[in-house]
Amino acid sequence: MTGKNDDEATKETIKKIVEEGKWPLFVGSSTDKREDCAQYTHKKSMILKGYGETEKGCGEIEIIDLSGQTGKEILKSVLGQNLESNLNKLKNELWEYMETNEEAEWKLLEAGTGALRVSQDDNARIEAIRRVQELVKESPILNLYCLFKTLFINNLQCKNEQDVNAIKKITAFIRHNIKDFQGMLVVGITTLGDCELLPTDFKDLFELVELETKKEKEMKITNENITQFTHSDDYSSVCIRGKHYALTENQANVIKILHENHEKGNPNLRQTYILKQTDIWSINLARAFQRNNKAFKDLIVADGPKGTVRLNINQ
Repeated sequence: MTGKNDDEATKETIKKIVEEGKWPLFVGSSTDKREDCAQYTHKKSMILKGYGETEKGCGEIEIIDLSGQTGKEILKSVLGQNLESNLNKLKNELWEYMETNEEAEWKLLEAGTGALRVSQDDNARIEAIRRVQELVKESPILNLYCLFKTLFINNLQCKNEQDVNAIKKITAFIRHNIKDFQGMLVVGITTLGDCELLPTDFKDLFELVELETKKEKEMKITNENITQFTHSDDYSSVCIRGKHYALTENQANVIKILHENHEKGNPNLRQTYILKQTDIWSINLARAFQRNNKAFKDLIVADGPKGTVRLNINQ
């Protein structure tokens, strides 16, 4: 599939998600690609609500980039510091003006578009809109109360318990208030690994959309193969996925022959062949690593034909 076809398929997926009233969770590719998809999601949402793609009143997308943020930083960036107070103020603004003007609901929910069709001398309504803008600025999650707004949270990560707890608090707020939301929530995650660590209740709010093309996945695997295993010139010191091991001469020779055959595209070798080539007098390779058992388990796997082993890196 070409890059162009991948993009078209992604757009069709996004369109379907929006039409079904769901929220997308974009996984993979680059920060910019995820943001482009979020912008496209917002545009399709506006069209669904009766606004043209280029119409000035079509609302805004609020973008929060959480790169490098963890735990309490995530909470502060998404919920703000005075969420409950800001939420009550927002509801009061909406209720008060909806009661006094039949158009007020639309005007206030449209707050922040930068292209509101209101009279400049309607000071009361303009001031109300300004207050709504300030509230959603202080607590970005409140953008979801605004009909013509999309909140995009990019580079959300879930690396430790603090991150998990932060995301659980965000999830609790969303689930408690979701019936009142008018806007859209879109989330971008760097990798599927990060996505798998997200709390299930959070993931269930979204439709997952993988953005990596076949070519990008192949390149990623190639890069991982290059970086996941390194060694000294004589293989007496090796590193696999960040773990360092010191090897004896015999052990180094075993890893060397396995690595060289991996590079040739023939990773699986019979243990008897390896023992013969390395002049190791042992009944099997495990004996050669008996005083370095952890290195043996991390470096060597036997998942091919019976009696064969290979170096434990992606093929």
